[in-house]
Amino acid sequence: MNAAFTAAQDPESGFVVSVEVVPWVNNVEFQQVSQLNNKFVRNSYECIRNATTGETIDTCYDSNSTSRPEDVDITCGWIGEVEQNDPSLCFQNGSEDAVNNQARKFNVLANAEFLSTIDMVVREELVTLNIHMRCIDRLMSYHSDYDDDEVHNHLDSTSANSITVMALRWRLLHGDHGTPSSDFIIAGREFLHVTKAMSIQQKITHFVKPCMMAMGSSKFGFPQGKMQYYHWTEMSECNKIMCILPSTEWIPGSNTCQLIQTNFLQLKDWLKQYCPADLEQWHSDEETPGVLNLDVSNKIPQNSN
Repeated sequence: MNAAFTAAQDPESGFVVSVEVVPWVNNVEFQQVSQLNNKFVRNSYECIRNATTGETIDTCYDSNSTSRPEDVDITCGWIGEVEQNDPSLCFQNGSEDAVNNQARKFNVLANAEFLSTIDMVVREELVTLNIHMRCIDRLMSYHSDYDDDEVHNHLDSTSANSITVMALRWRLLHGDHGTPSSDFIIAGREFLHVTKAMSIQQKITHFVKPCMMAMGSSKFGFPQGKMQYYHWTEMSECNKIMCILPSTEWIPGSNTCQLIQTNFLQLKDWLKQYCPADLEQWHSDEETPGVLNLDVSNKIPQNSN
């Protein structure tokens, strides 16, 4: 990039009229490191034939057999990854490519994009969790005398969408469960952000890690060979479509993901509207947003004497 930028500064270099975009799997250096140019070799097999007539046993079929019925599998060779090699029917006639080189490149591209999608989904969930926890921390820092003060809505400041400090704190801790109060602890119930953190950990443990480990496994002696041999839709550790969708969580015992609870769906809206949790008075009185005024003297009843 630096060389291209420097070259473009030369007044004699002319104008860029087109750019050729080449897939990174076609890069020579990448192919050398990933061994994409090295073949996935496996034994090939053929039916034993009569030396005189060239005929095979009636029940033997290989990839060269022209008389094999469509509904009958080959007898000598490979059915998927299953080796068909009955010594009484077959002999090894050499070796063959286990998978087409272009198919390997296609799998690498598709699987890399899939892993990138998984990473994006998990990162988004972790960022949302961080915003959630910081917003709770901010609300906890307010003196209890501010519980009935309104929190500023960053998307819609009309009074129809107003919410108090106590109500927002309750929602971020418990969702719509129960009635908001200054005593925000419910016996035997986890806080919403704790439940969400556990949900993310479950998805990473039971989906993300197993999928990455499977793709990183060797195949035909090649490190990370499975990433080249299989498409992610063919790998049981990875082909859980629901788990790569946003707003889903891992369900223990079901070996898959499903849409998250209603509270988590609402949570994103609450965070977008009210976090960071600024008091409405900061905006209406043109006070500095984000600066907590710890002076609560105006909240304390004055002695009439």
